[in-house]
Amino acid sequence: MVAVLLLLGILIGLLLGLTGAGGSILTVPVLVYIAGLETSVATAYSLFIVGVTALYGAAGPVMQGKVDFRTALLLAIPSFIAVFFTRHLLLPVIPEHWVHTGRLTIDKSGGLMLLFALVMLWAGRAMVTQPVRVTGTVSYPAVLIAGVLTGVVAGLVGAGGGFLIIPALILFAGMDMKTAVSTSLAIIAVNSLLGFSGDLLNGLHPDWRFLGWFSLLTVAGMMGGRLLERKVRSHQLKTLFGWLVMVLGVIIIIKELLCT
Repeated sequence: MVAVLLLLGILIGLLLGLTGAGGSILTVPVLVYIAGLETSVATAYSLFIVGVTALYGAAGPVMQGKVDFRTALLLAIPSFIAVFFTRHLLLPVIPEHWVHTGRLTIDKSGGLMLLFALVMLWAGRAMVTQPVRVTGTVSYPAVLIAGVLTGVVAGLVGAGGGFLIIPALILFAGMDMKTAVSTSLAIIAVNSLLGFSGDLLNGLHPDWRFLGWFSLLTVAGMMGGRLLERKVRSHQLKTLFGWLVMVLGVIIIIKELLCT
């Protein structure tokens, strides 16, 4: 089990480095289904792990001027506010029991995982079916709305929000994939760590040793992902990422509905 966690930690960082997203898409299921953590704890841990990894990955692009700060702030500010208040105020008051009919029982943990999976399907489909529009034209209202939605969803399911940020930057800000990857990493870093701070304010007592070694693995994977990213075409990254997101979403839905 430890060996599996080691490999998956590196894979999470690799995916985050290649696509600027996807870290939390793998991190939450790994922590829930492999490490055996409760969903609420797994989502909090995911925010820290992905935040630290994205912070490392964003440092280089920021220094090289590859981050579009104007668009990043336009999307990030409403997202930061939304994710903090969602984790600190909304998540604690969500009821523990959602559905109990016959053989089907959905509690808060399972319900959040199902929500996570549905968001994955939507985001993955958008990445696969929508063409990349490198126009340089920014739809400001759309970017602002996307920022709020990203923050709420990220706060609810413990995601850094990259799988929503990437489509928003491509579809509404006209970015190419590689610029969107660099910009997304910067947003994810602050987004995730702000969300984690909300959990600390709510009394979370994390296992810092576990978070430390797992984060080191994801950072190692991030280093490899950033090297490979230079050799892969933007369109290939976008399509591969979209299909991966959808497949994982279907797997989670099957697991939660058929194994309850």
